[in-house]
Amino acid sequence: HKSPKPPVPGPVPPPVAPPVAPPVTPPTPACNFSDVIITEIGSPNVASARYVEVFFRDCASKAPLTITEDIRIISNGREFPLQGKELPLSGIIVVCVSRNSHTSFFNFNGFESCDYEGDVANNDGTAPVSVNRGPAINNIVLDIFQPFPFTDGKAMRIKFPTNPVLPIPSQSYIPSQWIILPGNTPIGIGSGEVDKPKGLDPGVWYTPLIISEINDPVDSSPARYINIKSPYGGGTIVDNLWLVIFNESDGEPDYNSAVQLDNKVLGPDNEIRVCNSHVQNTSECNIVINDPNSPLPGNEGCYTVGIILILPGVNNYHIVDLYGRRGVSCAGSEFDFEGGTAVRKPEGYVPVSVWNPIQWIITTPEPIHLIITEVTDPSENLPKYRFVELYSPNKKNYVFQSSDDLYLVTYPQGSSFPERKLSLVGKKTDANGLVVFCTNNEYYQDRCNYVEGTNSVADTPGTFTVQIIKGATTIIDVYGGINVTGNFRDFTSGRVNRKDTSSGSNNYLISDWELTKPTSAQNTDPGCWNGIGNCAALPPIISDQLVLFITEVSDPQDVPSFRFVELYSPNKPNYKIVEGFTLKFSGNVIISDINLNGYETDSNGFIVVLVDNPGTEVVNLMKLNTVIDSYGKQGTIDWNFVDGRANRIGNGPSSFGVNEWTIDTNVNLSSSDPGCWNGIGDCTNPLPSPPNPAPAPSKGGKGGKGKTKTTRRMRKSKRV
Repeated sequence: HKSPKPPVPGPVPPPVAPPVAPPVTPPTPACNFSDVIITEIGSPNVASARYVEVFFRDCASKAPLTITEDIRIISNGREFPLQGKELPLSGIIVVCVSRNSHTSFFNFNGFESCDYEGDVANNDGTAPVSVNRGPAINNIVLDIFQPFPFTDGKAMRIKFPTNPVLPIPSQSYIPSQWIILPGNTPIGIGSGEVDKPKGLDPGVWYTPLIISEINDPVDSSPARYINIKSPYGGGTIVDNLWLVIFNESDGEPDYNSAVQLDNKVLGPDNEIRVCNSHVQNTSECNIVINDPNSPLPGNEGCYTVGIILILPGVNNYHIVDLYGRRGVSCAGSEFDFEGGTAVRKPEGYVPVSVWNPIQWIITTPEPIHLIITEVTDPSENLPKYRFVELYSPNKKNYVFQSSDDLYLVTYPQGSSFPERKLSLVGKKTDANGLVVFCTNNEYYQDRCNYVEGTNSVADTPGTFTVQIIKGATTIIDVYGGINVTGNFRDFTSGRVNRKDTSSGSNNYLISDWELTKPTSAQNTDPGCWNGIGNCAALPPIISDQLVLFITEVSDPQDVPSFRFVELYSPNKPNYKIVEGFTLKFSGNVIISDINLNGYETDSNGFIVVLVDNPGTEVVNLMKLNTVIDSYGKQGTIDWNFVDGRANRIGNGPSSFGVNEWTIDTNVNLSSSDPGCWNGIGDCTNPLPSPPNPAPAPSKGGKGGKGKTKTTRRMRKSKRV
């Protein structure tokens, strides 16, 4: 038995190498997480509300997303890793010390301004802050802030209005990119306090604007306006910024009058001008508020105004810049610029949430000085010739403002209450500082600045008192006296002109005035005071119509045979009547009509007619069967003047009103004054009492027959 032969060995195959995995390419990050900058550090005194804010420039447009790189915030030996954190849509992450305390401090309604908690945010304004890639040891600094102390304030990175958004991350601190508030103590012109919490801005980053000028001209041209400026470059405003007035009552914005600045384009000087409705050239203004009642930019130069950034949620906002003090009354305050301007100094072009007065130059005009210079009631004795003239030595072409609170008022003789009152708001002095209020400008033409009509402050009988008052009762200047009487100040049929002094007085001083009467309207000078203004002579008054009215009726108890009616013409002295005037009487006594044709007024314009009227008969002055003037009224008796007289107070002719007359009973002839009325005419001596009293008259109209001695005035009168 033979064993089989072993097989012949064949060729040995080469060894097989193990499989090699294909190279792995790391995933591309969603964005460059290293493109991150510090945008704000808040250090309020409430340590638990402090925060630090960073902005991922490249990632903002791609958010929300998760941070996949080892990015850390480092400060004062503490660090906060951002890797794995969610980046909000805004591209901003805010780390605060305590979210609960932060929320309580800022009290936002529907807006969360803190994303994460971390001790790294507990910075009292003295510690540096950096954003690094990698741990504190062996890291790369991406961006850094080296502090200038800002305790109880903030350090805010300036967002320059360019594209792409600047600044960029920097491994060295660049001071010119930061606004630090308050920044120094005491606060300087380039700094300011921070309102807590409205002046702190966690969760938002924006380009700050400032208010650079507020203008409140004393008249309406040019318009009132507010200038808004970007100290950091021009372009289009892309942030949700609004210009608002803050209510004095609660210090909150008045959203009803707010002006939106978003999408507005800054002008060549990086400015926007907001004007009110008085603007005449709209090219001067970027925004015109056409509502004349809008408080912004205002009809008065007294308010607190600011720029705010509107936040999501309800009534959430940050104060970007502020002029004035919130919740403080403006009138008379340090920020009141009524009638003037508030201009910011260029070195104060720093946005502040608490007003810094040293940043501003406020110019306001001196208070207006206003006096009465002329009041007239000329001898024509017609309301249309009356006027009141005022003068301001320091306010020419000036429109009176509501803040002036000035009024022109007049008082009837003997009254404690003003009868007529005119607010001067909106009225304007002329180029000489004068302003004239007339009843009618038919004669005075353009010498009248304002025509107020009859029964106005311009319609001033010579017995009236005229005042300029401020507010309710403060007297600035006065002619006459309240609740007093006396001919020493009565300018009926004349005028009063202030002597050459520009100082008014709250007490009437007769030495300040020159009283002239009688004098005609032609001898007055509205719009001219002692050589100031238009002092050209007025033209003669052309009037062919006789003006005639009743001024006195008399039934003297001691001499009934000298009952009379006194007539007066303010424009026709020494004139023979030809116009067909007639005196007619009505009542229980038959008295014949008296045709006045051929009767002649004396040198003062009077006619005295003896008429046997026992004080009970209505007297009508007729012209061609038309009643021109009357004394008395059928069906009433309160006007009867039996054994007495009635003297006119107001001017005629007019329909009868008993309040226009002074009625006295038990009056003797010596108390009558025929040929004299309210200081006009022959008023030098009273009539003497008769030597022998006449018998009492019968009230049927037949007077007594006793004789009496009369004066020259009576002997020249007509007897019927």
